[in-house]
Amino acid sequence: MLEKCDSFVRLGVWPSSQQVNFRGWLGNFLTDEDQTYALHLLNSFTFYNTELCAALLLGSFLSLSVIHSHGQKMEDAIAAWAVDLDRTVFVPVEGERPNITDSGVMLAGMVRRRLGLPEDRIKSFDQLLEALASGRSGITRVVFFDDFIGSGQQFIRLLTTPRMANIPYEMILSSGCDILYCCFVATTYGVGNISAAVPLATVVPAHLIDETHSVAAPNSRVWPTEIKPGVDEFILRTSRRAGISDDERLGFHELGLALAFDHTIPDASLPILWHGTPNWQPLMRRV
Repeated sequence: MLEKCDSFVRLGVWPSSQQVNFRGWLGNFLTDEDQTYALHLLNSFTFYNTELCAALLLGSFLSLSVIHSHGQKMEDAIAAWAVDLDRTVFVPVEGERPNITDSGVMLAGMVRRRLGLPEDRIKSFDQLLEALASGRSGITRVVFFDDFIGSGQQFIRLLTTPRMANIPYEMILSSGCDILYCCFVATTYGVGNISAAVPLATVVPAHLIDETHSVAAPNSRVWPTEIKPGVDEFILRTSRRAGISDDERLGFHELGLALAFDHTIPDASLPILWHGTPNWQPLMRRV
């Protein structure tokens, strides 16, 4: 397993061991049994480097043209897509307390460079609402973008929390705009939550993952069959050693994932992967 990790670093698939510290992290596990579980967890860990994130971003946005062209002749779809693209704005999904360190700021730069978009096609959420409120925006499609959809709650709150004396979701729809949401990776759980809460928003992930990617799922692909009976106890005891509460041991919404991006590791990933204390070395620190 260590040879595999070393080869990922040499080939540039993973960054240096300072960012993904697999040797330090494996050193947290003191018994042969825990080492076995840790090695299988590390083997299932998925890291999306910058180039892969860019490819996923492009793939997600290219999927928009497929949705747009449904039922049309190709030449008609191409002409209509070019016109509609001029009426499309791209909006990063911001956190509850927006700040300059949000991943949306980094992603906005990636969107502009990779898609060759003029800067005025990328707007903050407030700029979008102000443009729509003016009644002269000319916008017909709003494409939200983010790196990861875990529970979907961030996007749902963004669209349903009152802003400028309006519900943004209703305001966007009443302006005659389509709502699309592109991302690198999404869980079926999060997409389902979004579909239930804001049904007229179309989610377009580059990669969709189901419950089998969770370490806690009965049908988890992370563990071989023979060690599955001890998974819950392994996560419980190692989380306690790391200083993680029992209620938080599976991460946000108990998704229990094992994935990370070059710029961050989501809180929906298993906390023993990213939690750090003087007595616990994280595989990758949350930024």
